[in-house]
Amino acid sequence: MKKVSTIQFFVYSLFCCLGFINSSLSQTQPSVAITASKNEILLGEQIELEVQAKIPATLHATELFRLPDTLQHLEVLRRGPIDSSLDGSIKLYRQSFTITGFDSGTWAFPAVAVKIRNNTYRSQPLPITILPVALPDSSYHDIREIIAVAKPPVDWWFWVVAVLSAILLSILVWLWWKSRTKKRETAGAVQTDAPGALAAALQQLKELQQQQLPEKGALTAYYSGLGDIVRRYIQQRFGVRALQHTTDELLVQLHSTLRNEQPGKLAALLRIADAVKFAKFRPDTDQCSTDMENASLIIKAMDTLK
Repeated sequence: MKKVSTIQFFVYSLFCCLGFINSSLSQTQPSVAITASKNEILLGEQIELEVQAKIPATLHATELFRLPDTLQHLEVLRRGPIDSSLDGSIKLYRQSFTITGFDSGTWAFPAVAVKIRNNTYRSQPLPITILPVALPDSSYHDIREIIAVAKPPVDWWFWVVAVLSAILLSILVWLWWKSRTKKRETAGAVQTDAPGALAAALQQLKELQQQQLPEKGALTAYYSGLGDIVRRYIQQRFGVRALQHTTDELLVQLHSTLRNEQPGKLAALLRIADAVKFAKFRPDTDQCSTDMENASLIIKAMDTLK
């Protein structure tokens, strides 16, 4: 058996120490990662993201998770507080985000950076796919050929019917104009009934929740009632024809009235209700409960507006 010389033993020990130091440094290297509850959503649907940074306890982060409110084709609806904890020699930082989007396609949630001294550590971008709401009938309908129709003979009674129709039309136009003028005069009085409208809307939401329609599989009835309650409150509160307008028309009309996160939350709720009614979208029970809570929060927030 050969004897190991002192120099060989020294070199071997040096390589072992360097390997141990390199392994220790690689294990304590700072890292940043983004995770999402799911990567595919419908237009206006909300998604939860969590950003996590792992930093050695001996280091101090000088900058954490700076993101603007509006990203490329994505919108940040809510950002939670930054939570920190210590796991052995590693310090963990976490922050949750609620985002949505109104442009179909695959968009990247940008990389999130953590700055430690003069070094910056970034996460990988996270792709989010926004799916359009498919119409129930998108088949092509060609134009039919023109069918010839024989003209009926014109008799004297035609003129009698025309005169009577003109008189009836004039009466209807006068009644419509009179009712429209009355609505304009009472438009300001609609806003004075805000306390009554709020109490009625909250009571209707409570009664709808007690019916437990999602558990019975009646999602269309559930979201139809949810959307109608919110629209009826907006109509009574602001004097807007919310029940007759489409979702896009209503959002455009309320754009200058709402503030902060209210347009995005209202758009998300109404678009999911439209997707359930017209596109056969089937949200889960947790999403139904979340939308019920969002409807209550939206109504209470709009009640504070002037």
